[in-house]
Amino acid sequence: MDGYKLDTDLAYVLGTLAGDGCIYIRKDICKYVAALCVTDYDFAKKFRDCIFKIFGVKYRIRRKLVDGLKTMYGVTITRKKFVLLLRKWMPDYGNYEFRIPEEIIKANNTIKKYFLRGYFDSDGGVELFKDGKFRTVSAVSISKEGMRGVRALLNSLGISTSMYVGKTKVGRPFYRCKIFGLEKAKRFRKKVGFSIKRKEEALHLGIKTLEKTFVAGWNRHETRFLKDNYTTLKDEEIAKKIGRTRFAVRTKRKKLGLNKSFVNAMRAWSVKEEKIMREFYAVKSNAALAKLTGKSKKQVESKGFRMGLKKSYRKSPNLK
Repeated sequence: MDGYKLDTDLAYVLGTLAGDGCIYIRKDICKYVAALCVTDYDFAKKFRDCIFKIFGVKYRIRRKLVDGLKTMYGVTITRKKFVLLLRKWMPDYGNYEFRIPEEIIKANNTIKKYFLRGYFDSDGGVELFKDGKFRTVSAVSISKEGMRGVRALLNSLGISTSMYVGKTKVGRPFYRCKIFGLEKAKRFRKKVGFSIKRKEEALHLGIKTLEKTFVAGWNRHETRFLKDNYTTLKDEEIAKKIGRTRFAVRTKRKKLGLNKSFVNAMRAWSVKEEKIMREFYAVKSNAALAKLTGKSKKQVESKGFRMGLKKSYRKSPNLK
């Protein structure tokens, strides 16, 4: 368009403008502005460098303090020709009217990748749990059609997403797409990723921490501990000792064929457990006795029959 080819640099700039960037045109006062103002210096530098590769003009990165606390970095393009060109590439630019340019939708995967990277650098981020485990990669927009377009681009790269609708403080809807799961997070990092160091490090940390919670990555010491203690310790206790989740321990145990119910069934009743049966069988439910003895309800029922114990149907303060 107008002698400028849609390459990775232009795709990144367009993705940035679809997010935190802005295009401001006032023909009546001859004011033409395309700008980006962000908190990350490396983001502003990446935007500035892409503009230089496209137009051959190196703009300054201006630093300013907001409210006396927050440092912002801005790049402002004021040349009419450049601003109008960017506006042509983004004809539906605007908060509520934003749509993905048709040229981006029809482009190859590399162009899509850099457009999405610019967009996620702007309006995307990584959400982590308090323990540092990956939760989701997400992006937000107040344009429903714009968010649908972002999801379609991600889907074309093999990254499926979920979309959620919320409301701003003034009651207007906004749309958030989220990428859940370890494999999808890895795919996003490989096929899109972030240019901002802070966000890329958060994604790397989240993926690395999440990998440790799954079966993959178990070392021989953790596996040995599981094999030695699964008959005497609960999954939650094992998870706490080796620094994994209960789900990860249970998954690994089942993969190794370590069946707790089989072990419990084969384990003989102790003197203490038989004493609990004699004292409480008449007044407590089988479910309550199963918790006290570490057996299943069926085992409790069978043991009670063999011991000649019977339930009492009189009301008792201990009955649960």
